[in-house]
Amino acid sequence: MKNLTLLWLLSITIYSANAQRIDPAKARFSWDDGLKFEYDPDSIKAENNQTEIKLGGRIMYDATFFHQEETLSDEVGNFKNALELRRVRLYNSGKLFHGSFAYKLQLEFSGGEVVFRDAYMEYNLMKLSNRLTGKLRAGQFKEPLRMEVQLSSNNMVFIERSYLSGFSPERNSGFMYHIDDSEKQFSFQFGVFGNGDDVGNDLANNDGFNITTRMTYLPVNTDDDLLHLGFGFSHRNTGEEGTYGYSTRPPAHTAPKYLNVKLDNVSSTQIFNPELVYIHHNLMVESEFLFARVNTPTALNFSSFYGQVSYLINSKNAKNSHRYKGAYEGIAEDLAKNGVWEIAARYSIANLNDGDFNGGKISDITLALNYHVNPRVRIMANYSFINLENVGKASDLNLRFLTYF
Repeated sequence: MKNLTLLWLLSITIYSANAQRIDPAKARFSWDDGLKFEYDPDSIKAENNQTEIKLGGRIMYDATFFHQEETLSDEVGNFKNALELRRVRLYNSGKLFHGSFAYKLQLEFSGGEVVFRDAYMEYNLMKLSNRLTGKLRAGQFKEPLRMEVQLSSNNMVFIERSYLSGFSPERNSGFMYHIDDSEKQFSFQFGVFGNGDDVGNDLANNDGFNITTRMTYLPVNTDDDLLHLGFGFSHRNTGEEGTYGYSTRPPAHTAPKYLNVKLDNVSSTQIFNPELVYIHHNLMVESEFLFARVNTPTALNFSSFYGQVSYLINSKNAKNSHRYKGAYEGIAEDLAKNGVWEIAARYSIANLNDGDFNGGKISDITLALNYHVNPRVRIMANYSFINLENVGKASDLNLRFLTYF
């Protein structure tokens, strides 16, 4: 994997050179959540305007201060205060062949190694209407399940995601057909995946398969109010290996795993995932529920839930305080020019107890204070009160210094 960085840079050079050879038109650079190379629309034919190449990345540096009861230390292991480069990523994405073909390559450099995050190609299959376009994606990317997982870590209100994220890998290798709505009122995704992993190993396990789908709709979308409803479902066939695992940490990435369950003799798992977001001016409410049925000789039912509320304190222009594009995507550009404060609270729980099976139950309340220095720089502080049922309690203070470009 050490040669991935050179390969990434070489691909940018090749694409740029090809773009210049295809049309001698003038090129220009602009900014759109990353540095973007595109043709100057005043010097070329209109159908070429969608040809573009984007470069970007992110750096997230965390400091964690943790306390747990001795009963927890005896059960899950000790935890020490820590400093960590939580995420260091670079990406290259773009649209080619008059916008009919898209791609993305994102590499992760933190953790002492280089791994794939996203590495996919996408084709525009058909124009379904003036608003709707059907697209086919192939490669390594996020499965369409769990709204908070679909949300980029650049735009999360809290430093770490809730316990829902542990029920299946975030990314996987496979194919997905999805419908994009230019007005962002409706979305649909349907994917077939192997049993790969989140870090993009070159070879995915061909024993077993996963079928995952998600649909979202905005019944209310005005200047004052926005209501998002969604539902995801995943059927996960484990094949001959027949295992299912769930593990999670409290909301601190360097903490030990508080729940770590591995089940054998599993034929399949079904995951059901309703979601909701409501935005009113500076106020945003978000919630998800996840129900997982694990089919062993004795079927087991697990569940997870989170509910959160956040508010932008000193935002003068309340109408467009939250950017929304199928999910919450940070605050509006003009609001953070002089700095914006945000307060938030979240309750999260995961229950892996069912009948005589005791997989554990964990919950936490997390309070957040975020300062948006500008739309691309943020300082975040989270304080969590954690309870591992029948074992012990803990608390942690997380600080994050974040920039993305």
